Amino acid sequence: MFYGREKLEDLVTGLVRVDRDQAVPMSAGPVVALEGSGGSGRSAALRFLADQHAAALPVAIVDAVADAGRTATFDEVSILLLSAASELAQPPAGFGRIPFHRLFLGHLALAQPIDPDATPEQRHAAMATALKSYRKRRAGAELIGQVLSEVAVGALDHAGGNAVPGLGSALRPLTAALTRTRLTRGSALKDAEQWYADQLTDGRKTPAAALARLHRWWQSEAARGQVEEVLVRAFLADLRAAAARRRSGWRRWRAELLLDNADSPAGQRLLALLFDARAAAPTPLVVVAASGGESLPAPVACAAEHSRALSEVEAAGLARDELHALRWLRITLPPLTRAETIAAVADREIFDQVGVHRVARVTHRLADGHPLAGVLILDALGRQTDLLQNVDKLLDGEPVDPDAHRARSLADEILLEMTERTHATIRPSGSFRDTLVTLAAARDLEDADRLTQTEHLRSARQQDLRLALSDTLWSRTAPGGARRLAAPARFLALRELAARPGGHPHSWAAVFRTLLTLADDGLATAEPERLLGARTASLHYQLALGEVRSVAVTLAHLLPGLSAPAWLGVLDDIVATPDPLDPLSGAADELAGFLDPLQLAIGRLLIGLRRLGDPRLTDPEVVADLRLLVADQYRDVARAATHQSREYRNRAARYELPDDEH
Repeated sequence: MFYGREKLEDLVTGLVRVDRDQAVPMSAGPVVALEGSGGSGRSAALRFLADQHAAALPVAIVDAVADAGRTATFDEVSILLLSAASELAQPPAGFGRIPFHRLFLGHLALAQPIDPDATPEQRHAAMATALKSYRKRRAGAELIGQVLSEVAVGALDHAGGNAVPGLGSALRPLTAALTRTRLTRGSALKDAEQWYADQLTDGRKTPAAALARLHRWWQSEAARGQVEEVLVRAFLADLRAAAARRRSGWRRWRAELLLDNADSPAGQRLLALLFDARAAAPTPLVVVAASGGESLPAPVACAAEHSRALSEVEAAGLARDELHALRWLRITLPPLTRAETIAAVADREIFDQVGVHRVARVTHRLADGHPLAGVLILDALGRQTDLLQNVDKLLDGEPVDPDAHRARSLADEILLEMTERTHATIRPSGSFRDTLVTLAAARDLEDADRLTQTEHLRSARQQDLRLALSDTLWSRTAPGGARRLAAPARFLALRELAARPGGHPHSWAAVFRTLLTLADDGLATAEPERLLGARTASLHYQLALGEVRSVAVTLAHLLPGLSAPAWLGVLDDIVATPDPLDPLSGAADELAGFLDPLQLAIGRLLIGLRRLGDPRLTDPEVVADLRLLVADQYRDVARAATHQSREYRNRAARYELPDDEH
């Protein structure tokens, strides 16, 4: 079962549904780009959308890495277009077959074995013969089968191509649509032929001459980009022609292309071409693309006002006119909520005896809603439910898949899986782990980038840094917010950082002192509008080094001069780094040396909030006691901040609620 994507389904369903008063659905809305860290459910979201929509509208799901990788000798964009067409060719009832004559005629032209030195007359004659065969039902069927099996294995590679197992079966639906329909020799085919004459010769020459020109471009490295553009326009023109036949299905729905690993070179090229072609000639096609690791920037042709980055919920809440005014919509997939985690646990009967809510509490604290981390933790707990109260032992225990021989523990496996799935082309090297562990000390991507310029990472491999600093591994929790390392990856990496001995050149203390120095340097030179952020960074790293007293004193001094939301935001940022060295068993209300009651309350807040945010703390009684302690300290702060005490009292009230309601 799939969890947590109802808003995404609502959004995409709204885009593929045609307005009732629109006879021909030529407006398609924005390209939707999905992003998220490895294992966040990008590919699963596409499969979910395909399953939900396949019975109602034409849907194609294409993998820009796996499908394009079917050949090393033919154009990757062409293969992706054929793969998409093969799935769209036979849509649900009510749409009629989509023969994709234009797309196939283009590939037919490219597949002709014409000598590069042939004269224009010879090229024209060869193409006219191919067209004549294509118009005949039986001969056309043989030609279709030959081209579909040969084009993708490199029929144009004069050195010879290697067979690609399974490609013929993958493209069989397109073959069926082209051979079974009576349109093969009818007006649709004539329109497709004339389309090439109009596109490539302004209608002044025959279709055969136009296709001969396309073949000549293909033989020229400098002009191959033009061929890709023509084939993408042909693909979209075939869809427009199908919609123009006014089948009942097209009056209700648009077609849907789901492109996985769209950040690969082939995926980015196809996206850019689709974006430009749809803008030039609106087409009834909604495109949803999932990043395989790199961010998906809006194409150069997209103006800033036509591009938005929103959360899944915010995007689903946009009005139709707002959606259709956009051309590029980036959505960072959110983590699963606690309720969704409970639903995932409830589906596993093995946890009925130990308690669904108990397992969900531990899983959600450790995975922080990350789908992949959550699945691996549940798999491990399913084998050893007795480890529910011993998180460290659970993480250090046997990996979920011990036969892989790559992971020493569950913690290793989670980190390995998350990072391997974060980038489509880069895989972690042997030195990557040390790089990630060091970078995990940074509170956000901006600080992590500064850390790479220090002695701790100056000699790190560039591939390791590129993977460790991937935008999808460091995702935004809110539009415009800072990019932060995925919570389960950061916590597991911080455990390793804390385990480094004190004499290690990149120990916990050494790395955090470096970050504190960088933060203090930034504080000394910060512009007035960035001063609070720079001070927050400095306090954050001071607390990571255990300087509770100095941080509490500074926060007490800041209290009168900041609004309650600003002060609470600083506090939340400061306590965001868990301390794996904390045994979680000491008293938070015994702080020696605090003479000022306000400073004492803030010191207790720092310790209590930091412990509550530590995924290892799963004992409900300890959590409840800490929450009450924190609530009391917020009330003490409220008494000191008499001018705006309501905000602090409201925060106290939240912590007085049971944990499941917070």
